Amino acid sequence: MTSTEILTPEHSTTRTFREHYRYAMARRIGQMIVLSGQTGHNPDMTISSDVREQANVAFDNIGDVLAAAEVTWDNVDVIRSYHVVPAGADTIPEDSFNVVHDLLAARMPNHLPVWSAIGVAGLGATGMLIEIEAVAHS
Repeated sequence: MTSTEILTPEHSTTRTFREHYRYAMARRIGQMIVLSGQTGHNPDMTISSDVREQANVAFDNIGDVLAAAEVTWDNVDVIRSYHVVPAGADTIPEDSFNVVHDLLAARMPNHLPVWSAIGVAGLGATGMLIEIEAVAHS
């Protein structure tokens, strides 16, 4: 049987989500590390209205989980970014797409994960503009 472990960094929003919403923000399954969608929520559960700030917080949350799993950004294999598309628009807003592109380049300058950018009408909480999922390996 494959071993599993819930990863919950102490200083991030993951503990709040685990205790309040009853799901794991990340789980190690054998050598695979699967992260739920990381959001722009700060540890006090506030969220900025700026997509760049939300994306930076989400990437910081991913970094916290990777550190808890004792791996780095170079272990990330898959990124899925979900971007709110404004009513009437037919594509992901350029600033939303570009911030993820820039953060991927900054966090993984010598590593190329697979990446899917997905436009959505809305996300799980009021004010959310972006959510990032990741899969890594150890």
